[in-house]
Amino acid sequence: LAIVSLALESWAVAVLWLVPRLVGEPIERIVRMSEHVGCARTENMLVNTRTVLTWAPLRWLSWNMALHTAHHAIPQVPFHALPRLHRLIEPHIVDLRGGYLETVRFHLENARSKGAAPAPAS
Repeated sequence: LAIVSLALESWAVAVLWLVPRLVGEPIERIVRMSEHVGCARTENMLVNTRTVLTWAPLRWLSWNMALHTAHHAIPQVPFHALPRLHRLIEPHIVDLRGGYLETVRFHLENARSKGAAPAPAS
């Protein structure tokens, strides 16, 4: 793609790939950390991932991946059916957070109080 852009003297690579990558990766890092960091290392999918309750438009943009416990519990469920699965398993989810900012605050406070990043529960 870079060679084609150079050959065509086009900014396509920068505009369509590099800029979204540079902007999106920090956001995705927060999302991935919110869904996994600090969860117990166990085979139980209701315990080893976290569901983050967020705005419907954000869930739509990420194919309902914020309903992460449901996604991990039964990965074969298509994205459009995750909300229904989430409603079924919600009473059994161990770690349910009210949004990404709440989750980041939780991790920062936990790290400050312990002097390090939160260790996974066992």
